Amino acid sequence: MTKKTKGNSMKETEALFIFSIPRSGSSLLQRLLSAHVDIVTCPEPWILLPLLYPNTKEKSFTDYSDRVSKIAISDFIDNFPGGEKEYFRIMNSYIKNLYGAVS
Repeated sequence: MTKKTKGNSMKETEALFIFSIPRSGSSLLQRLLSAHVDIVTCPEPWILLPLLYPNTKEKSFTDYSDRVSKIAISDFIDNFPGGEKEYFRIMNSYIKNLYGAVS
């Protein structure tokens, strides 16, 4: 991944995903990491949870709810660079790639 720096040059970046069980301190870790000037973070979007959850062998005692997921995803989209239109453009590309891989 690349991103523009203050001088308009491009800088290589890496994505880091933090996965954890509920109530284990991942939100605190996210806040601590986001205090660093070179780290960009966003709220937990729960976008991957509905995609990955059905494949778990053991279910959590704190199953996610559609209501909480909708709130989290709406918050993610509201803070998305480029707004809702860019979010759905990228989702469209993701879906085409995903289904294109199996066709």
